[in-house]
Amino acid sequence: MKTILLSVIILLPIGCNASAAEPDTLQGKALFQKNCTSCHAVQTRIVGPALRNVSHRHSEAWLIKFIHSSQSVIKSGDTSALRLFNQFNQTVMPDHPSLGDQDIKNIISYIRSESNNAIAKLPITMAPEDNDPYKGESGFVRQVVYIDLPGTHVPILPNDYRTWFFIAVLIFLSLLTLFTVIKAKTLIVNLKEKHGQKTITGDNLS
Repeated sequence: MKTILLSVIILLPIGCNASAAEPDTLQGKALFQKNCTSCHAVQTRIVGPALRNVSHRHSEAWLIKFIHSSQSVIKSGDTSALRLFNQFNQTVMPDHPSLGDQDIKNIISYIRSESNNAIAKLPITMAPEDNDPYKGESGFVRQVVYIDLPGTHVPILPNDYRTWFFIAVLIFLSLLTLFTVIKAKTLIVNLKEKHGQKTITGDNLS
């Protein structure tokens, strides 16, 4: 009897830990909606990449480290983190120190579930990884030019000073061109009127 009781006492914490390690998809959905939806969606790109099948592209351990502190992973020289950071115009992903490892596992479980549910619904024309219709193009093209392609396009971010400066220069040049055209037309009209007056004066003298 003592041996059985001792076995139960030893195995009980192991059973509890195994149960706790199981990801909770519903809890993951709630955490995803609270912490992630301002920048991410499963099937479409928003500010950050679409997260469909993200667990196929990165290990669970890598995702946990990246979600906890993306900049720490980037500064470590991780090639995948650097590629994502540069691909998305070096937009800094906020840290999530309040999310525990199990919370992130729950979120990954929800994303995996949504990815599996979405496979049959995806159109043939769906863009490739990260749902980026402008993959390989410059940040300016990807942000400003809107083409009728699948996916959600990225707005110009407030801290993207280079793009804003470029737009300001374009607006200035456009206004300068318009001003020059108007002044040129006014000058032509004045010259025509002056020439016409000289012609009339010459006719009167003759």
